[in-house]
Amino acid sequence: MLKIIDLVKRQPGLSVADFQERWSGEAGAALARVPGLLRYVQSHALPQGYARGELLFDGIAEMWFRDEAACAYALTSTAFADAERIAAPTLLADVAPTFTWVRLAARVPVRITLDKVPEGTRLVAGMTCTVAITPATH
Repeated sequence: MLKIIDLVKRQPGLSVADFQERWSGEAGAALARVPGLLRYVQSHALPQGYARGELLFDGIAEMWFRDEAACAYALTSTAFADAERIAAPTLLADVAPTFTWVRLAARVPVRITLDKVPEGTRLVAGMTCTVAITPATH
């Protein structure tokens, strides 16, 4: 199982209400048509969270795929391109992608313990990685 988590930021000048309506409406429906997508969840920031001002992110999108091959196929599909065309120009803030398939608006610290490091792999603090979480087998 492979899960992608996107931290989502709305376009400047777009109201929170309009963003949430459009993201859960046509943008969400377009993403639901992506082949190989097993599950898609949007978590919207609560309106009261904006009481003290702008939030770093307006929501979190989670996409589940069977494996890396299914993910790669889905993210290069015409259905995904269509969803990006709906969301990117008027809904999502323009954030330079770190990878071709995911928009990173910020780095999120996560603690990961490696059981085995492949020989020849050099680990350096601050590196970006892709993590696949598999069920425990003990």
